[in-house]
Amino acid sequence: MARITPLTTQASGYDGATHQIEVLWTDLEGVADNTAKTVDFATTANAVGAEATVSMISMEVARPFSGGTVVANTVSLGDSSSATKYMAAKQICEAHASDVKRFIMGANLNDLTAEIRFTFNAPGAGKNLDEYTDGQILLRCRIVNNVN
Repeated sequence: MARITPLTTQASGYDGATHQIEVLWTDLEGVADNTAKTVDFATTANAVGAEATVSMISMEVARPFSGGTVVANTVSLGDSSSATKYMAAKQICEAHASDVKRFIMGANLNDLTAEIRFTFNAPGAGKNLDEYTDGQILLRCRIVNNVN
């Protein structure tokens, strides 16, 4: 399972991000029919202090999700208090390649809770998120510790 990873100075030079999260289609295994799936990434367990803020967050659908009968689905980014705190639903599927957002940036300055949460929305009756055979999302964020 993917984790939140601190970036090197060189890697953060691209957009100012300090951390990256990778989500793969394999993170959606074992999901029941027509059921949403949340994937949480702990921030406090990864050397991010409790007094931190997220000052930038971006999502790239590096490889659109594909395989099986799920041809349209969205993902939202938030935390335990709000599933869409950082980004509302964005298309992630290959069948909607023209709608897939390759690079989306949120500019909200938000206090960081204990996790960043991806919510993969329910795909519809007779469809299951664990049917995907490919897909990758890269989330980059700038996390600022507010302790002096």
